[in-house]
Amino acid sequence: MTTTKIAQSGLSDQQWRIILAVSLTFTYFLGRYLPPMTAFLTGPQLYTYVNYVYDDKTVFDDTILTYGTDYILVASNSYLCWRILRVPIKRFHVLQWASAALVASFAVASLAGAICHHFLYASLNTWYFRLLWRICVGSVGAAGGFLGLCGNELARIPLDSTTAPRFPLPRIPTFFWILWSVFFFGVIYVGLYSMRNPACDIFLTGVTQAPPTFYICVVLLARRSWSSIVAEKYVRLLAIGLLANCILLPGYDLLNYLNLPDGVRNLFLHTVLFCAWTAQGLSLREFIEGAEKAQESVDKAS
Repeated sequence: MTTTKIAQSGLSDQQWRIILAVSLTFTYFLGRYLPPMTAFLTGPQLYTYVNYVYDDKTVFDDTILTYGTDYILVASNSYLCWRILRVPIKRFHVLQWASAALVASFAVASLAGAICHHFLYASLNTWYFRLLWRICVGSVGAAGGFLGLCGNELARIPLDSTTAPRFPLPRIPTFFWILWSVFFFGVIYVGLYSMRNPACDIFLTGVTQAPPTFYICVVLLARRSWSSIVAEKYVRLLAIGLLANCILLPGYDLLNYLNLPDGVRNLFLHTVLFCAWTAQGLSLREFIEGAEKAQESVDKAS
């Protein structure tokens, strides 16, 4: 393994701040207006802005299919976080921290959602429901920054002597993705993504993960081979886990069109999330462990 990295320096911090401001503005409007525009079958009526003030048209499920699968997501993501943090680390601390924070944010979102669906379904206009729902959706918003930070650190894993990059990538500063998380958590907390149907808040917020998701996919493609770090199946697993969430928006629109029970809709959505989030957590753990082992081999050889 050499000191060559896919990520290369180039722009100044001031230039990155300008890019960040433009990116946040664009992504905010993308999240706010793309979901209602893609509700081709049922129309945009569910995406009615309410700023956490609900009426009798609000739909909020209280069945075990919803909160039960939320609890499963809490357990699975907590386990993945524990597995990631148990990897012995000497060098790739930021990648480990960002990966653990990513799956932890999914666990926190699921726990807050489970409590709301299980116990607070009849208390939507109370301060404690609004606080927990902000935490639920805000954790998903913050996860976008952790995704981007994982991409940063994957791009900085040194190449081995036989691998050349397909193309160089700019080295995005760490503050870029930290501010990304803070910004979208704030957007959600002040209610800018609050819809009549609270479940739709998640879809708006999920769209904001599109740029960091795209960035990680580009990082994976930028390297001709990851074989010195992980088996090819884990590269594919990470890509599938990142892209699987794309089916949620059209899937929710179809489920609403079919007028299926709310619990069945949420069962489908949570099943997709379970598969996508598990794939992300498992594959990122393999990248961390593989990068550490590859670096240890280099250290021993030198």
